[in-house]
Amino acid sequence: MRLTTAIAILTLCASLASADEAVPSQRAVETQVAPPGAGAPARARIAPPPPEPRLITQPELETLVRSLPPILRNPHQQCVSRFQPDRRMVVRMLVRLRPGMPVDLRMVTRPRNPQLEQCLQQWTQRALVARLGRRMPQGSIATATSFPLEAEPVVDIPPQPNQNAVGVRQAIERALAGQRSIFRRCFAGGQVAGVATLRIQVQSDGTLQLMGASVPPDTGTAPLNCLAQLVATTPTGLENNGLIAQQTVEWTIQLMEPMPGTEVR
Repeated sequence: MRLTTAIAILTLCASLASADEAVPSQRAVETQVAPPGAGAPARARIAPPPPEPRLITQPELETLVRSLPPILRNPHQQCVSRFQPDRRMVVRMLVRLRPGMPVDLRMVTRPRNPQLEQCLQQWTQRALVARLGRRMPQGSIATATSFPLEAEPVVDIPPQPNQNAVGVRQAIERALAGQRSIFRRCFAGGQVAGVATLRIQVQSDGTLQLMGASVPPDTGTAPLNCLAQLVATTPTGLENNGLIAQQTVEWTIQLMEPMPGTEVR
């Protein structure tokens, strides 16, 4: 009886000693896990695994590829403006997807234009990759589509008046008007009725040359010779202004002295 009681007491003491030894050990573990200065032990956070890539099927890829040309119409047209503005193009787009491989995209133009193809491919590759996201096929799939790219419209820009040419014309007309009474004398001393229209060429050095004239009938050739000489000797004030663009000036003169306020200018 006494032996049994002693054994039980010894067993209980051994259990309590084991428990006392285990507590500091556990506290040490908790102290190591807990961050400095924290009141409670830190809990390890495990990031969730990344989502599995979704599968893309052949019909889905075909729909995606056919949707790209309308979406990219403006950037594609910018490529046309840079590298082939004057001709209609047909573009063939080929796409191949394989598991674990980058997107395989090819743009082929007809007629061939490597610079245009590269420009189109840069825009299309960017949009295709963005819309695919993480979707990959289960096996190798491919699709193709064709679409047109129109040539740039040709806009006829009306010629703008050359300000220098306008100034030259005005200077010539002023010079001829100052010689009006002298020109009339070529027609029987100013006694011929009607009008004469002179076609005068301005030379690059500012001098004038009579190229033709419309005069009243039956005036003969003498007035034309007289007009040609007068035109060639009319001072224009442009002789020393450097190179002048050649142009033709038509000038009309009323041959007989008109009544005041009725003269043709």
